[in-house]
Amino acid sequence: MSILKFTASADTTITDAFKPYTTNRAYYANMGAADSLEVFSIYGQASQNSLEKSRILVQFPIDQLVADRSDSKIPQSGSVNFFFRLFNVEHPFSLPKNYTLDIYPLAQQWDEG
Repeated sequence: MSILKFTASADTTITDAFKPYTTNRAYYANMGAADSLEVFSIYGQASQNSLEKSRILVQFPIDQLVADRSDSKIPQSGSVNFFFRLFNVEHPFSLPKNYTLDIYPLAQQWDEG
C-alpha cells in the first residue's frame, strides 16, 4: 500500500473576533496572508458573555485527486482513507487537552486573503 501526500494549495482563517480595545466585531476578517492558521473559541473576553470564534478554510488540488483516482493511483471510494494533518505552532498560550474539529466541504469558491 502506498501513501500519497497532497499539500493544500490555499488556506485562510476567518473570524468574528472583536477588534482590539473595541466592542466592534471583525466580521468578514480573512487572514489569508498569515503564515499559520488559527482555530479558537474565546468566551468572555470582550464582555461577560461574549463569544469569539474562528474557522479555517483549506483548499486542496481536487483536479489532481480526481486525475489520480482516474489513473488508479487512488483506490475507489470506500477502500481508501484520507487524513487531514495539522500541527501546532509554538506559542505561549495553553492548549486544550482534547478537542474535535468538524470538517465540511465548501460548495463555493473563496479568496485567500
